[in-house]
Amino acid sequence: MLETPITDRGLAWADDVLKGRVPACKRVVQAVRRFKKDLKRQDTEDFPFVFDKEAAEHICAFIELFPHVKGTWAARNETIRLAGWQAFLLGQINGWRHCDTGVRRFRTAYIEVPRKNGKSSLMAPLGVYFLSVDGEPGAEVFSAASSSDQARIVFDAARVMLINGSVGGEPLAAKLGLHVEQHKIKSIDDEASVFRAVASQTKSQDGKNPHCAIIDELHEHQKRDVWDAMASALGARDQPLMVAITTAGHNTAGICYEQRVYVQRLLTGDQVDNSYFGMIFEADEGDEPG
Repeated sequence: MLETPITDRGLAWADDVLKGRVPACKRVVQAVRRFKKDLKRQDTEDFPFVFDKEAAEHICAFIELFPHVKGTWAARNETIRLAGWQAFLLGQINGWRHCDTGVRRFRTAYIEVPRKNGKSSLMAPLGVYFLSVDGEPGAEVFSAASSSDQARIVFDAARVMLINGSVGGEPLAAKLGLHVEQHKIKSIDDEASVFRAVASQTKSQDGKNPHCAIIDELHEHQKRDVWDAMASALGARDQPLMVAITTAGHNTAGICYEQRVYVQRLLTGDQVDNSYFGMIFEADEGDEPG
């Protein structure tokens, strides 16, 4: 078996959460406990999935090839180094596989994090992963949001990373067989894979065939058109992913709150859905603001 140092970093973080060595809110503890419970029942009649550490490592190692594009780390030309929690959640998304088919277990993910936690730096290379090395012919990847400006944040981060990054002296875009344009990133072979930004106010959400849909700042979505359009189109692919990453919001009538409540029920065990992954980072009641 290949070494999996980044995945091991994420698993060590999970162990530290359970042992109280890493401060964590109740919802994060529940997400780690869900993972540990699933490990114990993997490859059983009721749970036909296994955690493939090499598959988890593949996506983590890929993302760590990408350069930072903002701040001090970018000025020093440093590449991404995943924090423990980031390695854990990426490993969950890509590591859980069906025992017989090998396809990914999770088709939907909801991730709620505080501000200034590098959402775009994490999601941008994830989108490129699904575009380029996931093995999906004609992959369509979308960075989706409630506004065009918000939708372009993840997309533009991916553009800059591909333009600025390199592997072994070769430009990252060329290494991955990608052509970077102003409004799309596309494969240079005949598979016609493409990465675009799309917003709620787009006239039509029809015709989308997403292999990966990254929905940014879900709490800002006043309507559910983007979510519903992407969710309904996922069925055309064997192992698609729709991932919502958002900071906390206050609208208790919107799509974000609906998905948040669903994840809460998954984490408590009141709801069972083996295709849905969720992590919520929040302050527990009584915590001092820091």
